[in-house]
Amino acid sequence: MPKKSDPDPMYKPGDILLKKYRIEETIGRGAFGEVYHVTHLKLDSPRAIKVLRRDMPGVGSGDIQKTRERFAFEAQLGDKLSHPNVIKVYDFEEKRGKLFLIMEYAAGGSLKDRLERGELLSIDQAVQLGLELCDGLAAIHALDIVHRDS
Repeated sequence: MPKKSDPDPMYKPGDILLKKYRIEETIGRGAFGEVYHVTHLKLDSPRAIKVLRRDMPGVGSGDIQKTRERFAFEAQLGDKLSHPNVIKVYDFEEKRGKLFLIMEYAAGGSLKDRLERGELLSIDQAVQLGLELCDGLAAIHALDIVHRDS
């Protein structure tokens, strides 16, 4: 979840992106982008959209080009990979100088969020999550891809 000191999100709940996604909420914010929980209007289906945030300090044209290449690569990979432990990437779009990566929405949120809320995991839960993580990474590595995000 965004922190109180973060700049205002680019989009607000109810805004329509790419003429087909309604913003439900902001679910994440990083150095170069924001992630939104959205609803695909025609399919009435939840999605997540990562948007490059160009107005963040330190975002230059080189960062934009690298992100464009990364988003395009992730979308191509999403077309080749379907695994229950890997977030599905559906599409990549560029519109009016903004980059959009359309992904599967994981309603449970991140492990980091759970731990920050004080939720403790049992040993069995931690082991199960570790096995699922390894299984997802193995599927990615089978395509000769190295996962590089934290």
